[in-house]
Amino acid sequence: MTSHEIYLAVFNYLDDFFFEKAGDDDALRSLLSDMDPYLFGEDQMPADIAVWEDWEQCVEKVCGKDKVMTGAQIKLLLFTFLAKYRDEWNFELDKVILALQNDPNLERKLERYIYQEE
Repeated sequence: MTSHEIYLAVFNYLDDFFFEKAGDDDALRSLLSDMDPYLFGEDQMPADIAVWEDWEQCVEKVCGKDKVMTGAQIKLLLFTFLAKYRDEWNFELDKVILALQNDPNLERKLERYIYQEE
């Protein structure tokens, strides 16, 4: 899987999570707006291209230059990415992060989204 394929899967998962469980969370709504890969055309890059740079920094932090990711690394990547936006850009994502951390099936759910992208 490429970093871009995993990005799309993570976006789709967070988008569904937002509509199913966090529809009143303004910080997640704002992040999803910036992340949206379907807004501006066929390349499926984020609406805000700076998000892609942040994503790639998180990928390198979690996986190094190898970029081969296991399910556990993808879960860690999701938390690393959300924490970056919480810590560096002051997005109020604590409730979202806590809800995801408390989901014992998160890794399995992410994997389902990833395999849908193939």
